[in-house]
Amino acid sequence: SISVSDAADAVRYLNSLGWQVEPEPLEVKSLVIPRTFTGVYADYAALQEKQGYPISEYGGMEAVRYTFRVLNYPSGGGEEIVADLVVCGQTVIAGDIQSTALDGFMEGLK
Repeated sequence: SISVSDAADAVRYLNSLGWQVEPEPLEVKSLVIPRTFTGVYADYAALQEKQGYPISEYGGMEAVRYTFRVLNYPSGGGEEIVADLVVCGQTVIAGDIQSTALDGFMEGLK
């Protein structure tokens, strides 16, 4: 498992995956992982499982989501691209890259 204890650790981890992000997060938000994954949450959990992140093992627990602006996403659309990293305790349990556009996309970090 990957250990992240603060935003600086999150930046280092994202950098290790090849993502260049702004050093300050756009948002740091506390959230509770759903106990059961249905609908879009089920799709999200499947994406995380495919990447090897254990989000489904953390149902009902509190976590922190760090959101950073991505500087090196290969798109010419001019849309804002962000990286999310979800951490429970100090364990990375989920992560994604997404467009903030209305008809945007979401994909894995890896």
